[in-house]
Order: sequence, then structure tokens, then C-alpha cells
Amino acid sequence: LTIRADNGAAVFINSAIYGWTNRNNADIPNNQNNPVTIPIASHRIFTVAVKAYDEIPHTGNGTYMSVDLSLGASQYAMNPAHILYQLLTNSDWGMGYPAATIDDANFRAAADTFYAEKMGLSFNWNNQTTIEAFAQIVADHASLTFGQDRRTGLFRILPLRGDYIEDDLPVFTKEDVRVISYQRPSLADTVNEIIIQYTDADTGKDATTSPLQNLANIQGQGRVVSQTLSFPGIPSHDLATRVGIRELEARSTALWKFQLEFKRGTATYLMPGEPWILDLLDTEIGVRLVMRAGEID
Repeated sequence: LTIRADNGAAVFINSAIYGWTNRNNADIPNNQNNPVTIPIASHRIFTVAVKAYDEIPHTGNGTYMSVDLSLGASQYAMNPAHILYQLLTNSDWGMGYPAATIDDANFRAAADTFYAEKMGLSFNWNNQTTIEAFAQIVADHASLTFGQDRRTGLFRILPLRGDYIEDDLPVFTKEDVRVISYQRPSLADTVNEIIIQYTDADTGKDATTSPLQNLANIQGQGRVVSQTLSFPGIPSHDLATRVGIRELEARSTALWKFQLEFKRGTATYLMPGEPWILDLLDTEIGVRLVMRAGEID
């Protein structure tokens, strides 16, 4: 679906805004070549509304608008960063936060990450769950954390990926932390087979992947420990398989877990999910690990 208007347009699908061009209605003589393009499923019915912006200054020739439907590769999904942006800022069905409370550069970078991964999600949300609960469902699908940055107060997204540089991470030692409790890694606490339930966008029906297995873990445990995960917002088998591999890697890896107390002011800026280094080599625990912040109180 491609919509063009002289000075820009906002496009609503099923009453939710899905895209816009020239949102601020700047003075552009002709905006026909800067369209709003939205992928939609060709076999479904949508209600499309368009708010077209008049030209500034008005030329006297009226406002041009065209709507084109073209066949292309099947696409049924929305970028997780865009979903969260709508949840945070939409004043009708979202939280209604001003756009100024969003870390724009961060959201754009996260959106680029998901776009490169072809991480598109498709949900039918009918407001039976809270906005916060639905946002967490999106986060679980895309493997991300989000919230307000303790340093700036702006909302940020943190995709949980191994794209950090270890030498750049903050390091905390026994001078900074006190260990309350810890759990050493154990294969017995891991899963070695994952099955993903998803929604096939071509049929509109529930579907599952084949079992995805970590053979080394199965050999180590001497048994298959299977887990089925439901990701109804995944619209394709390809994405479901890739998410399954992601979940298998995480859940079949034995992880250290710590409960720590930090000196006041040393780690208050950490966001949940943010990576950092715990260096306890000169203690009885004797480890140096890259950790991710979990619940922060």
C-alpha cells in the first residue's frame, strides 16, 4: 500500500496510525515522490484512513493524493521499535507520553537493528491486557528491554544482542559490590530442546516449528529437556526458527546468577539488560564474568 500526497500524509490502518511523511507539514512544493509505504497482507480486509496535508502556501490547484496497491513479497509485520513507540506516545490508545520523552537516536538505532534482522511482528491486540503487559510481550518476542534511562529520563530500547565490546564495559570489583548470594552454572538447570508456537500469516492459523536441539547439551545431560514457547506475534516459519535458535542458545547455556549490593552511586545508571563486568578473581568465588543487569532496586 503506497499513499502519496502533495505536502505529506498520515496513514491509519484499522484506526491505528502506521506511518506518515512530512509529519510537521513543512513547506514542500511537491511531495508526490516521498510516499508513505506500508506492507499489508493481500488476503485480508483493512480499513484505511488518510489525513492529507495541504500545501503551504496553498497553490490554488488543490491537494493531490493517490493510493496504490501493488503486489510484492509477502510482508505482514511491524518493527518492534515502532510498536513500542506507538504504545508510549499514542494519545488515544497508548500511554500518551510526549515525543520529547523518547530517545530518538536510540529508538532509530534499535529499529535499524530489528530491520536488519527482519524482526517484524504482527499482533491482534484488543486492549484486554494492559499496555505494560502488551509492551512486555513485544519485548519478549524481540528479545529487548526498554524503559527510562536513569541518566537522562528518556525512554530507551536495549536489544539483547552480543554486540558489545568487552573492553568498553564498566567493571565492578569487590571494592564496589557485596555478594549476597550466587548460583554457579549447572547443566541440570538448562533446556536443550525448543519448539516455537507462532501464527502463520498466510493461513491465519497456529503453527509450530520442528524441535530445535542443542546436541552437546543433550549428550551432557543424557536426556532431552524440551520446552515449548508461544510467540503469537511471529508471522512466519523463518522468523520462528530464528527466534527458536536464539531462545535455544540462551536457555541451553548454563549461567551464573548473582544477587549483589552495590555502593551507592556506583551502578545506579545501569538499565535492566545492560551488560557489565563482575571481576571477583581475587575472591573465593574467583571469576570474571560479563553479566547483564536484571531487576534493580
